[in-house]
Amino acid sequence: EVPLEATRLPANEPRIQQRASQDVDARLWQDPFGAVARAREDAQRRGAEAAAKLDANRGVDRLIREIGEQKGRTGLAVEVLAVMLPGGPYSENLETRRRVRYAVLAGLNNSRLAPMDAEHLAYFFPSSAPPPHALGSAVVQAQVGAVSLALESDVPAPPLLQTAAPSRGSLPEIVPYEWFEPTFDGWMQPGDEFQPLVLVMWLNGDVMFKEPLASIRTLIAQFQPVHPKLSWRVLGPGGSDELRSMVDEVQAKGSRPWLRDEYMRLPVRFYSSTATAPDDRILGRKHSCGRTVGAVLADHHVKLVRTIGDDDQLAKALLGELGLRGLRFGKVPSWSACERGAMAPGTKLPSHVAVISVWDTLYGLTLRREFRATPDDDGFCVHPFAYVRGLDGQLLAAGNADAAGAPKPSGKSGSDGKEEGRRRDGTYIEVAEGQSQFDYLRRVALRMVERDREIRRTSPDGEGLRAIGVLGSDVHDKLLVLQALQPEFPKAMFFTTDLDARFLHPREKAWTRNLIVGSNFGLRLSDSLQRAAPPFRDSYQTSIFLSTRLAMDDAHRALLQSRTANTGRPPEDFAPTSQELISSWFQAPRIFEIGRTQP
Repeated sequence: EVPLEATRLPANEPRIQQRASQDVDARLWQDPFGAVARAREDAQRRGAEAAAKLDANRGVDRLIREIGEQKGRTGLAVEVLAVMLPGGPYSENLETRRRVRYAVLAGLNNSRLAPMDAEHLAYFFPSSAPPPHALGSAVVQAQVGAVSLALESDVPAPPLLQTAAPSRGSLPEIVPYEWFEPTFDGWMQPGDEFQPLVLVMWLNGDVMFKEPLASIRTLIAQFQPVHPKLSWRVLGPGGSDELRSMVDEVQAKGSRPWLRDEYMRLPVRFYSSTATAPDDRILGRKHSCGRTVGAVLADHHVKLVRTIGDDDQLAKALLGELGLRGLRFGKVPSWSACERGAMAPGTKLPSHVAVISVWDTLYGLTLRREFRATPDDDGFCVHPFAYVRGLDGQLLAAGNADAAGAPKPSGKSGSDGKEEGRRRDGTYIEVAEGQSQFDYLRRVALRMVERDREIRRTSPDGEGLRAIGVLGSDVHDKLLVLQALQPEFPKAMFFTTDLDARFLHPREKAWTRNLIVGSNFGLRLSDSLQRAAPPFRDSYQTSIFLSTRLAMDDAHRALLQSRTANTGRPPEDFAPTSQELISSWFQAPRIFEIGRTQP
């Protein structure tokens, strides 16, 4: 194949700065945080006056006026879609933000919603609004369209703010946002006249990590003058750790009657599209009692659906696939049976499998346990190994692993330093210092080789590690682990979770070929849902795309119900998609094997 080459000329000409609602240059695929940060940095380089002018009039009151103006111009309801993004500065965080925005906008496009301005974003400062507890007593003037709302001290506050001691959550300093409006391509379907305008807010989920519910309450409260007219849907929390924070929050505070009433009145529904830890791991076995996260949150009037399968289902699918490929799985009376290599007469020990996973996330800690044989659950004799995220040592300032890191095999010689770490047999050894973690990875590989020999000596059938699982949330780390382990275990089967297009790149083929991948999604949905949207870069984008479609469909049905209340149609016709129906879609996760060009 011939590499694709861009022919677009660079845009170096100066331009006239025009003040508009969305005035930050941004392509539809760009990281919204990066686009706003770049615009503010450019203004600062032009001087303090330019920077102050750009940030002027960016408070919540301006956005409230804008909401009123949009409603007055179109006569349509406004739906807020708040998307929680990782806020970290590292390259994987940046790429995640790009992918999430692309998937959300693709979902909006397939829901027949088009950007009002496809080349610009806007932003506001939520912290510039009055604190939530002050809104009920202070005079708040907000020009909403042609209507001036005055909330006087003698006017009862709307239900959301009638609390004696509301809990304030942390909010991002800056919130980028953009507007979308219905587009019907010249043809209409029944109910299309009730499509809402959609205001997409991009939220830094890291800032809201500790108390996500309190943070969302605080954000909604800042839109007090128009909040009865706004419906909110949140794509988040962004991961298993964040979802556990939400559960911890309601378990710690949700027993307070006034707070439970607050949650009940919150006009918000959460869609968790990337948290995959099983319910019992998030809730804790002590509190789960066979219940789901959504059910526990519903006890506190928090509405949340999980739109992706969990790791327990993925592990079972991978167990079955490895069993079809000749590995034995089963139950063991205790881990000592795996250590001794002995079972009861007439039974064989499950196959030995190594699982190397990231140790600093709930995802990594829980997923590796799902493959372990126990007295009650089928599994393998699992030998755990761990690594920490960011194996390449890349930092924000350096941009790449430092000079003390591993040399990259390139086949080149000379004075560029590439040959410094080469052994006589042609292999490499990394320097054990500096930011790069490659030397740890090499020693893990050597320890796994030693463990393989130990197992072969004690195993009745002489078999060692039959398969190796590489588990983590960062695909770059997983590729590095595969690169280090494949040469040491050429006959072992390698497996992982979550399909990513980077596994298919020719540069990675030497260590990803025949990789078994268990995934809740492929890179695309069925044609009826995906339509014209191209296949995505990873399976999480597919999940976020589906969540966006579900959120917009739920919003449309809720609006239909409010506008057609006397049509005689049963209430279930307008109910949001249930967790039971969504869960039924993920009963059978997908299994892929990486080939030369496609999974």
